[in-house]
Amino acid sequence: MKASSTQAALPSDSNECATLKAAALACLLWLILAALNWPPQAEARAFRQLEHSRWSAADNGPSQVGALAQTHDGYLWLGSNDSLLRFDGVRFTRYQPANGQALGTVSALLATNAGLWVGLRAGGLRFISSNEMANYPPQDGLPGGVIYSLAEDQLGHIWAATNDGLARFDGRQWQRISTQMNFPGLHSSAVFVDRSGVLWAANEERLFYLPKNARSFIDTGLSVAWASQIVQAPDGDIWVADRYNGTLQSFSPDTGEVKRLPTSAGGNSGLLFDSAGALWVGTIGDGTHYLAQPSAQIGTSETATEKYTSRDGLSSDYIWPLLEDSEGNIWVGTSSGLDRFRPRTVAMAPLPDNAINFALAAGTDGSIWAGSGNLPAMRLKADHLDSLNAPPPVTSALTDGQGRIWMGGPNGIWRSRGDHLEKVTDLPSSALPDSAVRAMALGANGTLWVSINRQGLFSWREGSWTRVESPSLPSQIMPVSAAADDQGRLWFGYRDNLIVTRNVFGTRHWGLADGLQVGHVTAISHQGKRS
Repeated sequence: MKASSTQAALPSDSNECATLKAAALACLLWLILAALNWPPQAEARAFRQLEHSRWSAADNGPSQVGALAQTHDGYLWLGSNDSLLRFDGVRFTRYQPANGQALGTVSALLATNAGLWVGLRAGGLRFISSNEMANYPPQDGLPGGVIYSLAEDQLGHIWAATNDGLARFDGRQWQRISTQMNFPGLHSSAVFVDRSGVLWAANEERLFYLPKNARSFIDTGLSVAWASQIVQAPDGDIWVADRYNGTLQSFSPDTGEVKRLPTSAGGNSGLLFDSAGALWVGTIGDGTHYLAQPSAQIGTSETATEKYTSRDGLSSDYIWPLLEDSEGNIWVGTSSGLDRFRPRTVAMAPLPDNAINFALAAGTDGSIWAGSGNLPAMRLKADHLDSLNAPPPVTSALTDGQGRIWMGGPNGIWRSRGDHLEKVTDLPSSALPDSAVRAMALGANGTLWVSINRQGLFSWREGSWTRVESPSLPSQIMPVSAAADDQGRLWFGYRDNLIVTRNVFGTRHWGLADGLQVGHVTAISHQGKRS
């Protein structure tokens, strides 16, 4: 997809201290991504893992999209209710024929190595290549009526399913396909070429196929009132959607077995198996359906289906074409515009929706450890979530240099052993019952440093707590952030432009006089020798 892109870089400064709030957010997002080891693009994704965008007439986009195709130059082409549009990811450009004659409603599109075929609702085809357009009116072997579907076979022949029948173009002329090739009926609604070169076509009653190099179609026996689309699943089976029936059907070329998968829609207008093997279903009035494992569900009574509708932000619940582009984006044409789904740069972690105020730490095994304000601590590894024995609230978490997880809250301090937590100490006796642990850091000598809300900074070593003297300002009783760097220094961030560093050589204060002008230091990140 041709589209402009930008990359965000962390701010740099000649000063050794750079703890901006933006950097804190970036670090948190990085932590979530790195710890979860999120599934790659080739794996099935839920809607919540996808970023959704939409364009409509209000965005200077299309008001209705009835066909989609991507040409080899990366452009997306849209057949709308009044024209042909080209989209570069930012702008829509209306195609203007050299003769100035309007195309009208575009009902089907097919991108080939040679150019773009454009099927018209009023009948006939246009072929666009090298800024030239050839016209194929409904005559001389090309049936009339709406062009519903287009396909290219392995010989380079173009097939068109039209309201008045099925036709083939051999590069010189069109030929109507009829009973002479064992394709009966007055209409053809869909045509498709599978990965092995077999051509599939539907008339107004059944599904037929033409084996490679054969001269006669074979009747599959699969009944379909009006096939809106034919696609092939990763396992080789052929799936058919019916515009007026919500049940999807699959046909096995190997065994001839027909299976059915009911959907909640009254009719389905489009099908797409994406690169992960998941099935997208375009419905008429019920939005987009998504099945992560469709082949395992077909023929069963239970269907694990996700929906994305206008209530979720879809431009319309009436879906027409579906397309996966060369970058893995899923495009959905609707009666009101164009929608796109793509993997999120940052994916939502599958933690409980009712948990609040997370404290997060990354495990060395790709897990993420999460404390919250209202649920016991949790450990997430891939999609498996374990509840741990640290009670809420857990208000601070860290991963030390040995890969151990520490969690703290009013109920004490916990440390990981394997995949569980063990309590190591209560808070200092002077701490109030509701005292929150604001931040923690582990020194090179094994001393744990803990900031306790409204109490100050404390160190814990060999079972004993020691209170550390606070800076002079009333707003700086305790640090609000803490971290340890690779050089053995401890960093404590305070409100009102103050960072305090500690190491074996002593303590140093960094403030306004040193160029620290960031307000409250709410997070600290170390990258190499810079902090």
